[in-house]
Amino acid sequence: MKMLIDEQGRKLFVEQGKDIHTHKGVIKKQKLKDGKIVKTNTGKRFLVLEPNFVDLFEKIRRGPQIITLKDAGIISAHTGICSGWKIAEAGSGSGALTCYLANLVKPNGKIYSYEKRKDFLKIAKNNVEKFGLSKFVKFKNKSISEISEKNLDLVVLDLPNPWNFFKKIEKAVKKGGFLVVYVPTINQIINSCKSLENTLFKVFKVCEVIEREWKVGTATRPQNNQLGHTGFLIFSRKLF
Repeated sequence: MKMLIDEQGRKLFVEQGKDIHTHKGVIKKQKLKDGKIVKTNTGKRFLVLEPNFVDLFEKIRRGPQIITLKDAGIISAHTGICSGWKIAEAGSGSGALTCYLANLVKPNGKIYSYEKRKDFLKIAKNNVEKFGLSKFVKFKNKSISEISEKNLDLVVLDLPNPWNFFKKIEKAVKKGGFLVVYVPTINQIINSCKSLENTLFKVFKVCEVIEREWKVGTATRPQNNQLGHTGFLIFSRKLF
């Protein structure tokens, strides 16, 4: 797969070996090489690139609501995820966070993704395959309560009742490892933080990420459509 970008920055994902029909005309069948400029029959230009992770993420198939890049980004920022880490997550959902984490821990790390629903698991697996990350992910069609991994660097929970699993996860995470909880409501924050007081996990940050883009021009102002509240994040670390 290649990516074509027009002069307005709009992206088009294409397969090689056939004529490409775009909103600006037709590009005749040819070898598409990274960095090459190609023209349509109407003279409009496209830049050819190999899509990177963020480009592909924009096209990820959605089933259940995904964790957005703004939230995934702060998870990696405050835990320091890198190659070689072993991470468990629940649930898999659409596999968006799974892909993000796998892209960070490759080539020497592993993601263990727990999901009870087979329909969600199918979507997540397909997305991971499209990103070429399957060998870095092991899916498990079961509850995180059955977690069997040990010495994990990080566990991420995106569940309605995460506090039910804290004690089990405590045994799976290594000393100094992290537990991140993603929940949509204040009530869940309160219940989670209160329950974490009875574990070896020490909460060090509770936050949400609000993203507001700006339109720059003769009248510079915030964009009308903003990506506001998607969820709260609780960051904790296993200590004594």
